[in-house]
Amino acid sequence: MANMQPTQLIKVALPIPLKQTFDYQLSEKELEKATLGARVKVPFGNRQLIGLIVELSPRPSIDITRIKPIIELIDESPVMPEHLILLLRWASKYYQASLGEALFSALPPPFRHGKALKQEKYRKWQLNTPDVTAENLNVHLSQIRKNAEKQKELLTTLSQSSDGIYEQSLRSMGFKLQQLKTLKQKKLITDNNVIPEIEAYKRRDSDDSDQLLLNDEQKQAVQSAISGEHCFQAYLLKGITGSGKTEVYLEIIEHFLVQGYQALVLVPEINLTPQTLLRFQARLPDAKLVVHHSGMNNSERLEAWHFCQTHRASVLIGTRSAVFYPFKKLGCIIIDEEHDTSYKQQDGFRYHARDIAVKRAKEHNCPVILGSATPSLESYINAREKKYKLLTLNERPGSIQLPQVELIDIQTRPLQAGLARPTIKSIESHLKNGHQVLVFLNRRGFAPTLTCTECGWIAKCNHCDARLTYHNKGHVLRCHHCNYQTSAPNHCQDCHQSTLKLLGQGTQQTEAFLEQTYPDTPLFRIDRDSVSGKHQMETLYHQILAEDAALLVGTQMLAKGHHFPKVTLVVVVAADDGLFSADFRAEEKFSQLLIQVSGRAGRAQQPGQVIIQTRHSHHAILQAISRLDYDHIATTLAHERELMTLPPFSAITNIRGEGKNESDTFTLLQNIAEKITTGLDTKQQRLVGGGSISGPLPSLLPRKADRYRFYLTLKTPTKPQMQKWLSSIQTILADFTPNPQIRISLDIDPVEIG
Repeated sequence: MANMQPTQLIKVALPIPLKQTFDYQLSEKELEKATLGARVKVPFGNRQLIGLIVELSPRPSIDITRIKPIIELIDESPVMPEHLILLLRWASKYYQASLGEALFSALPPPFRHGKALKQEKYRKWQLNTPDVTAENLNVHLSQIRKNAEKQKELLTTLSQSSDGIYEQSLRSMGFKLQQLKTLKQKKLITDNNVIPEIEAYKRRDSDDSDQLLLNDEQKQAVQSAISGEHCFQAYLLKGITGSGKTEVYLEIIEHFLVQGYQALVLVPEINLTPQTLLRFQARLPDAKLVVHHSGMNNSERLEAWHFCQTHRASVLIGTRSAVFYPFKKLGCIIIDEEHDTSYKQQDGFRYHARDIAVKRAKEHNCPVILGSATPSLESYINAREKKYKLLTLNERPGSIQLPQVELIDIQTRPLQAGLARPTIKSIESHLKNGHQVLVFLNRRGFAPTLTCTECGWIAKCNHCDARLTYHNKGHVLRCHHCNYQTSAPNHCQDCHQSTLKLLGQGTQQTEAFLEQTYPDTPLFRIDRDSVSGKHQMETLYHQILAEDAALLVGTQMLAKGHHFPKVTLVVVVAADDGLFSADFRAEEKFSQLLIQVSGRAGRAQQPGQVIIQTRHSHHAILQAISRLDYDHIATTLAHERELMTLPPFSAITNIRGEGKNESDTFTLLQNIAEKITTGLDTKQQRLVGGGSISGPLPSLLPRKADRYRFYLTLKTPTKPQMQKWLSSIQTILADFTPNPQIRISLDIDPVEIG
């Protein structure tokens, strides 16, 4: 008897960095109510924490007498379904994170803080069968007073629905709660509480004009994606800018909605969500759509989570963390602009939403469509190696042509606010024709540098290794890394001379010049300084659509997926900024950004033009961009990566260190590197197949917000080899005495180096 295992135990995952789960005791009564995915409040040291049940009745990991009881069982039904727990268990293992941190990063904030699950139920009313049927309705109507016409109408209405009608619907028809209660007292009708599911989606008539917009390429792409019925397949939808990828998404989604499934649509940025939602609402008017993004408040997130979990929402459109929403019947996943690095979480639980989505589609046995005009090299290689099925859209709908791209070499040209004379003439021409012009400059602020021409002093941030950017509004200097801000000085802080000069240009400087040059033309600046509120981008988008001739000035916020039908000219002001970098992905990101922003031109019937200002017009990448030839760029870069054994032809992991003391942080990473190197015996070297470690190296921004940053880079030929190596490295990291002044973190498959 002494060896019998107790049954009233649970394993709980807690939102802490420790990777293990913890055993707690339940009473028999609590155990009857406890479910996998429910939350509990538990004692942990001298704290009380909210945890998630991940296993019922486990074998105890320690002496049963040392296992503490829970404080409270918060839920009697799961806040997180089992399939999502399994997905996050895999993700936490792959990304080397604590299971508890992974689970709780997926939950809406109110759930993390212990807010009770509101099991929203709806009352449905129906005839009190078998006493009342449609056939003997007249007999029962005679039991109602002659002048109670509304009660008779209510009973007749309910007789026409065998499944019953929700109380909200009845009340919207004009019936009162008292009328319902009266008929219930007469035992003519009955009620019950239910959790409703969304009604089956019905496809619109086939002669609808929207259905005729698909060209042959789009139809073929749709047919390929839905041909496998409900089974897993990853598709790369490679479509040139303006080729109608969204219409393909909508057709695929509608197919699965008709089958009774739900759809998940991931977008990279919050400002794309309103525009995508409008397109989807217009095209799928009968579908219940919900959104998820960082601008939502807690109650909105909780409602969206609940709607997906109960199938009251048929389509969820959201940014990266939407990949963790619970779905009752997931039918397909769409990842728009799949190349975008915004899908990678850069702190805390560092997951990649694109890769999680592919894994999730496999678990749900459903298709996943990765769409982009400029696919990531990872997806490009997966399609080349037949891991993904390639779908292509090489034409714009109707007679819409790709824009003509011109490289203007500014090496010896005089510039006004960064604009060359031929560029200014083109802007004037397009505006005179009543068209819109988009001026792209990936630097916000007025000028990126304030310097002294006498002694060379440069205004730098007191907390980062970065220059302060001058903003003309308020005459301030601001750090774009830590948000430090100070008034701009009137004289040099070193030699005290009044010889200060602004160098370079930002969006505010370009805006000021264009406002002065074209005072009667509406101008919209779109960057992080001008668009910060929840609905600002949506408002600006509608204002732009309402104008004829207009100027749009902005950063990469303008380049990602926006549809501006009246834009006929795109100007790229400082194209070379992203061309040279220590990051081996720089040319890939640079090419994607410029081709994406070029694709904003000429998306309606008017022909489009793109002007790219550069000092390196003969550069092979820029030449390929001028032809909008991303295939050539991707093939060239893939060949270079393969020769250098860089991702996607290898796997890398960064061990990052951040600390307040530069020397201590560097030394700790140096010691970790030595321990990893000496800890690898011959057997382990074979295990990792020639894995290497380099560093520590300073990050591209070595000091940020008064913390010094260094990193080690681990590299192996394959991802499975990396995972094996990381298991042993975790043991090594655990041996180091924790230093509260230094944070060590792992970044698996990083998208940013350093």
